[in-house]
Amino acid sequence: MIINFDETFKSICREIVSENLSEIEWSERASSDYFYEMPFCGGFDRDLNAFVFGFYDEMDNLYSFKLFLSQIPDVLSGKITQIDAIAEDT
Repeated sequence: MIINFDETFKSICREIVSENLSEIEWSERASSDYFYEMPFCGGFDRDLNAFVFGFYDEMDNLYSFKLFLSQIPDVLSGKITQIDAIAEDT
């Protein structure tokens, strides 16, 4: 499923940038639900060294995707506007 990055997700990205943390510092805060703003829920995964998010569609189907810290500014600038998410078995 292709997920378009809307203002809700961009606000999460702004929060990530405002924290001004390195990947090492994010890994110390690793949590699967650090950010929770429906339809998105996620956080930093230290094993993947990336942010992993779940996205719930209007039928409550769960999809997941990951973004690296270096990609967050590209989401905010509009360089990255969407991502291909993987359906999760629930």
